[in-house]
Amino acid sequence: MGSVFTFTKRITQKCETYFLLNMNPLHPGTLARISIVMFGSLFSFCQSPKFHIEPQFDEVRPFCRGIAAVRNGDNWGFIDTAGQWVFQPQFASATLTEASTYLVADRSDQMFELSNTSETGAWQALPYQPPGTSVETSTGARLIFTKGEYVGISDAQGRIVAPPAYHSVEYLGSDVFTAWLPGKGTCLLNADGKILTDYYQEINPAIQHGRIRFRHMDRYGLMAPDGTITLPASYWRLEIVGQHIACSEGGNLVLRSNQLEKLSDLTFDDVIHLDDQYWLAKTLNTGESVIFNAAGQVVKKAIVVSDGRMVLGRFPARNSDSNQWGYLNSQGEAMIPFNFDYAESFWPNGKAVVWKADPKSGNQKRLIDTTGQMVLEADIDDLNWHPDGVYTLVKDGKTQLLDENLKPLSKKTGKPMEYLGHGVYALYSTTQSLEFRKSNWYSGEKGGLHMSREAKVSGIYTLDGALLVKELGENEEVPQVREGFVAAKRRGKWGFVRCGN
Repeated sequence: MGSVFTFTKRITQKCETYFLLNMNPLHPGTLARISIVMFGSLFSFCQSPKFHIEPQFDEVRPFCRGIAAVRNGDNWGFIDTAGQWVFQPQFASATLTEASTYLVADRSDQMFELSNTSETGAWQALPYQPPGTSVETSTGARLIFTKGEYVGISDAQGRIVAPPAYHSVEYLGSDVFTAWLPGKGTCLLNADGKILTDYYQEINPAIQHGRIRFRHMDRYGLMAPDGTITLPASYWRLEIVGQHIACSEGGNLVLRSNQLEKLSDLTFDDVIHLDDQYWLAKTLNTGESVIFNAAGQVVKKAIVVSDGRMVLGRFPARNSDSNQWGYLNSQGEAMIPFNFDYAESFWPNGKAVVWKADPKSGNQKRLIDTTGQMVLEADIDDLNWHPDGVYTLVKDGKTQLLDENLKPLSKKTGKPMEYLGHGVYALYSTTQSLEFRKSNWYSGEKGGLHMSREAKVSGIYTLDGALLVKELGENEEVPQVREGFVAAKRRGKWGFVRCGN
């Protein structure tokens, strides 16, 4: 169920070029609105898989460290890659953690962790001890530990300094912890477990330039790490900006000193941290922005930004004089010249999409690297990068998946397609309708009536085109390619196929 939620959230944030979903398409019978270019046929090479482990299970989880969780009826068990039982079905639940370990529970809700670290290498179900978090303070190490549903703090010798009475505890640094209780709020604790403050609606989990932001009665203020209130909670909005603050009692933010002296006439809707010396002040409805330094002095003006997101020391901006887009560093210096009609933020892999207008074909999208060099031919409709190194390319109304080196992973299709991660993608069936779309000032696209279509999943496939499942049940997870295997469904039962992706 967690994977389905992640998939839905990811889709709803997609660029509207070919996906704008407003409902969960993985649930049978659920429709989702999208914008696409044309119909097409299914991949000609998409075929039912040849099963390595025959479909016989009611539900499955991915392989991890050579075993996979499988459910028969109400009980979960585990099989190896040959389909042999490692644990007969006996558990009430099975969960694959982010740390790539399986946790199981018995009928009394006691938790166990599956481990094969014994001398024989045999798998065992060991009582699960939630891991503690160790932090260093000026008076020695402290361990944030869990007991049942509650969290406490102990020292290196195991002596409890803060009893397990909180629902969460987080270390901020400077010998200070935050502790949260439902219905009461958040307070500060020192390294000896002493409560330093009252309970507040919110205490920001970071110390910035010796100050901590907190919220009380829907107003923001500041406190020192020892819990002393340095600025009473009196502002609707407040952001720490170096040694200064950006605050508002209603309306635009104004830059002020800690003594609340107005530093400049600069007003703005949002402030974006670039680095410890520079910030971006942005007007939301137009994107008009300036860069200012720790002293409140404007060092760069006459720029427009979209999201203002700094990645790899660069963020996209438009020069208000030339109306061209390029990339600046935190001081407003051009890292890539203003040569584009629009520029998107860089991805962590060092690539970004830029737009160049063409009188005949409209906006042409291109892919550049951090030096501004083009690494993919022009005339693409859209391109999106996924954290596991797969690109979704849309060109001439056809969608294709590429690897990190921009080599094809799949054939082109005119069907709406969404890469789900972990080596699988979904195809959609559609019905046609019309919708009115507002103008987009960032891209220059005009408003008006546009063709749209209702879509729902028509199949989930591996990158080599094998059909895994036609539709998922409400609580079924999206299959994942792991350790050379992926789950597939036939006649209502799950099994596993080998996969080369």
